Amino acid sequence: MSREKQKNTEHHRKLLDQIDQLTADLLEDNLLLKALMENTSAHLAYLDPQFNFVMVNSTYASGSGHTAAELIGQNHFAIFPSQENETIFKRARDTGKEQSFHDKPFTYPDQPWRGVTYWDWTLSPVKDSSGKTRGLVLSLVDTTERKKTEEIISQLEERYRSLFMESPYGTIFLDAETMSIIDFNDKAALQLGYTRDEFARLRIPDFEASESHPEIQAPIVRVLHEGIAFFATKHRTRLGEIRDVEVTVKVIELGGKKAILGIFHDITERKKAEEALRESEERLRSLAENVPCVLMRFDRQLRVV
Repeated sequence: MSREKQKNTEHHRKLLDQIDQLTADLLEDNLLLKALMENTSAHLAYLDPQFNFVMVNSTYASGSGHTAAELIGQNHFAIFPSQENETIFKRARDTGKEQSFHDKPFTYPDQPWRGVTYWDWTLSPVKDSSGKTRGLVLSLVDTTERKKTEEIISQLEERYRSLFMESPYGTIFLDAETMSIIDFNDKAALQLGYTRDEFARLRIPDFEASESHPEIQAPIVRVLHEGIAFFATKHRTRLGEIRDVEVTVKVIELGGKKAILGIFHDITERKKAEEALRESEERLRSLAENVPCVLMRFDRQLRVV
């Protein structure tokens, strides 16, 4: 074998060895990429610039309702048509800028029974050395259950808020440390003659009947140890009128902090009626005891009873 031919043979052998090494490296990188894609809870897909599926992980495939074999080589928007999303994909490809969304709704045209689903998703362009987009990595996290739970909680909070605001009893929430008002319903402000803005700036001592007789603070301090208390007390309205109220206070957790729920019912008119009845009974008793004649009681047949 000539020296020149030998050199060519050696050169070809080195090239083949390099190709074999590159192939092995690519296979190793591909295996590593697949391992990374499979060992995540995210739905991952790699698409070419025409938005055809090149690679998907099993999470993406199962989440899409298709097998990986049904997806690879197919155009994303042939399977999941959406003009809005296609515009987003084109923008990511053409500008080379990442696109991301939070709780973005999506309805599967071929799977209507799933209803509206929600996703956090990111579309990241993969560029070559010239800066041209050679593909797109789509990463999705299914937030449907969390979103639906948040909607249920929001509905419950709205119902609670409605019941709270429409309650016939004055209701307030107090900060257990400062005794400042956290929240209250309109009935609480109305009973004491304040506007919402005025009432929101008050503290417990502001509407006690007497500074020398802290009718409200003492039971509230006690309830911090006992958990709940019921008592009758007096409130001073914005105009200085003293009103009788029945109060229920209970220690609760609110936003991770200790708070006090207070429910109070104005019983001023009832107390006045009870007092009037008591005075009337006393007058009748006094009259009966001081009448200078004998009082007799008869039945319907005029017999003394």
